Amino acid sequence: MSRFPLHPRFARMLLAAADNHCVREAALCAAIAQGREILMAGKNESTHKNDDLWEPGDVSEFQAMLRAFTRAEAMNFDPNACAPLRIHAMAAREAARSCEQFLRIARRAGLPVNDEVASPEALARTLLAAFSDHLGIETSGGSRIYRLAGGYTGHLDKDAHIKAPRLLVAAEITEVQGRALTVRLNHVTRVEEEWLRELFSADLTTGHRAVYDSTNRRVMNLEEVRFRSLVLSSREKGEPDEATAATLLADEVVAGRLTLVNWNDKVEQWITRVNCLSKWMPELEIPAIGEDDRRILIEQVCHGCIAYRQLKDRDIFPALHQWLSHAQRDLLERYAPERLPLKNGRSARIVYDEKQPPSVSVVLQHMYDVNENPKVAGGRVTVTIHLLSPAQRPIQTTGDIGRFWKEGYPAVKTQLRGRYPKHEWR
Repeated sequence: MSRFPLHPRFARMLLAAADNHCVREAALCAAIAQGREILMAGKNESTHKNDDLWEPGDVSEFQAMLRAFTRAEAMNFDPNACAPLRIHAMAAREAARSCEQFLRIARRAGLPVNDEVASPEALARTLLAAFSDHLGIETSGGSRIYRLAGGYTGHLDKDAHIKAPRLLVAAEITEVQGRALTVRLNHVTRVEEEWLRELFSADLTTGHRAVYDSTNRRVMNLEEVRFRSLVLSSREKGEPDEATAATLLADEVVAGRLTLVNWNDKVEQWITRVNCLSKWMPELEIPAIGEDDRRILIEQVCHGCIAYRQLKDRDIFPALHQWLSHAQRDLLERYAPERLPLKNGRSARIVYDEKQPPSVSVVLQHMYDVNENPKVAGGRVTVTIHLLSPAQRPIQTTGDIGRFWKEGYPAVKTQLRGRYPKHEWR
């Protein structure tokens, strides 16, 4: 293409046109593409309302523009004659000058300039060669919405005269203001997938990709045919890789779109116990569980599943227990126990919190003869006691039970003994 003093796109167009025997039409299309619109819009009308310029079976919007140019040329680009036909005479005149420049360059490069009218398919193949980076595939039949490379979504104007094809190339793409990655497709041409195989065989690949199907809440393994980065077709084939499936399911859990039924308060307390002990007794080298580590644990829970129905009721603790060695789990039970034994043979659940001391909620009578708050972490951390009435209602919170018996209990006893006469009040 170094022979052509042109933009690479138009150089590709002329080279492809030589192979397709449509250099003359390609030169005019290039001139139109880089110039002003030939078809004028009336008030509240699309530029594509020039109905008499369109013919059934047109595969490209350029065909109507070529006809408009031919009419303008026949009228010597007279504005007064062109205006009733809604043809922009000056734009057509400018296109004529540009077209001659393209044709001179083509002749100097030794390209054959055709005299006969080229077929629509020849023109469409040529436009595909020039604008293959603007290839779009319709998202669903009749939607007029297209997926393009780079994650863009293209909209085909509802007034476009060519029937919305499965595949098209757009010579002009304009961004829709205020809508990221959304563009409007203009000057479009219908193309065929088999042409891609003929012209760009190296750019067509077949590969496999695991994706999460939000409708069926499962991971699928897709076989995809791509043109560069654009997916042309896909079908489910085989089972997804277990590790990839676990990653995709974990993404959904972390995002809150899937719920692990058994990831409950008991699980959260186990994690908090680990983190508290890691902070309280660093010499034990208990590994803390941060946000990134939670993600790892969730992924371990998901391992072996490809669907939510397999994952929903999974036990969480096998994955949690793998976080610690057997010896570390013994240290956790010893220094940050789940429950606190009471003198009456009962036990109370310890609630751990990374931002404040651990605590227990105990009926007052169960703490008789206890004169010191229990401690965890080898005696380094005092457990706060929430004292409850016989009806399980809060009475008082204390970090010094011995002081409570001396200073707070007499008033509590006076207040509650009459309300709960059947219970012991020492």
